[in-house]
Amino acid sequence: MAEDGPAAKRPCPDDRRNPLSVDPALSFLAARDQEEWNATYETLKADVLTDLAELGMDAPECSRIGKMMDYTVPGGKLMRGRLVFDTLEEMMTNSRTAAAPVSSEHDRKRMLARVLGWCVELLQGCFLVVDDVMDQSITRRGKPCWYKLPEVGPAAINDGCILRSAIFRILRKYFGSSSYYVSLVELFNEVILQTELGQMMDSIPHPTNGLDFSRFNVSNYRQIVRFKTAYYSFYLPIRLGLILSEAPSTPEAHATTLRLSLALGELFQVQDDFLDLYQDPDVLGKIGTDIEDAKCSWLLVTALAGASPEQRDMLREHYGKSGHSHGAAVRLVYDSLGLPEIFARHENEAHASICATIDSAPPGVPVRIFRSVLQVIFRRQK
Repeated sequence: MAEDGPAAKRPCPDDRRNPLSVDPALSFLAARDQEEWNATYETLKADVLTDLAELGMDAPECSRIGKMMDYTVPGGKLMRGRLVFDTLEEMMTNSRTAAAPVSSEHDRKRMLARVLGWCVELLQGCFLVVDDVMDQSITRRGKPCWYKLPEVGPAAINDGCILRSAIFRILRKYFGSSSYYVSLVELFNEVILQTELGQMMDSIPHPTNGLDFSRFNVSNYRQIVRFKTAYYSFYLPIRLGLILSEAPSTPEAHATTLRLSLALGELFQVQDDFLDLYQDPDVLGKIGTDIEDAKCSWLLVTALAGASPEQRDMLREHYGKSGHSHGAAVRLVYDSLGLPEIFARHENEAHASICATIDSAPPGVPVRIFRSVLQVIFRRQK
């Protein structure tokens, strides 16, 4: 396993530059406005705790929930949350002339975009807290998982539920009187269910007499990825920004936005699967456990597609078992099949395909956002 020995350096596909340009004005690429984001988080946390106190929760319980929020919600890259803001910015900018000043309504929407962005980050915190318990992970974002703290333990599962419930309290407070409130609530509910279904597919126990290797196929993998990762990581924040902008849309634009979001999500998860084994845990911020957890990983699915009978037997013998020797045996098969090189080619091909879809996107699709997100995640190291 990655934590038991030195991690291999991730191969670089080639030295060419990505032809997509990254817009430095996008907030998810820069630390600018971080004070405003931090202030918005503190306001929302205070809103949640005040709400709980009014429901009758005592001060010690409210204090614990505040500590839980601070431990599990901030601290990530904030990419998902900032995507809401940047999508709003692109659509609002497109709807006014270059010489027109930023209106007070635009400023108000910017504030609301940060609120929605933190709602997405609350959802991310919920999913990560529960996922860490289910996977028995050790670290998250460079520190012990929430459930690993002695004073938390299995109660972390309920804490995840509290984070999810907080989203809808915030939505009601800030958007309850808006014309698109129902659309926001329905979108969150839909994406939450989709992600839960993806988590279920990713966590269904195998038969007690051994792993069911028939589950490890490309079709099943892509379905898990779309439900577990793509909808909430990319489609949700971008769609929230579009709803908040109230910009006109078409069925074609919506379908293309969804298609690009799912393609980015699939690439993102393939990268995650690769980094789980091949990246240094200190760089990644967590210790990879996909092999011992018997995950339907891109690495395993790809290996099975090209493995010899002897290599398949080796994977059957060692995959899904704890211990350095089992992880090392699986990695030996991966290395012998050239998976690092296959991954590099796959990443380049996915990049080219997404570029082509962006170039042919109809009006109403936030193409600047998709171009820059692709540039940011392409060849990422963590």
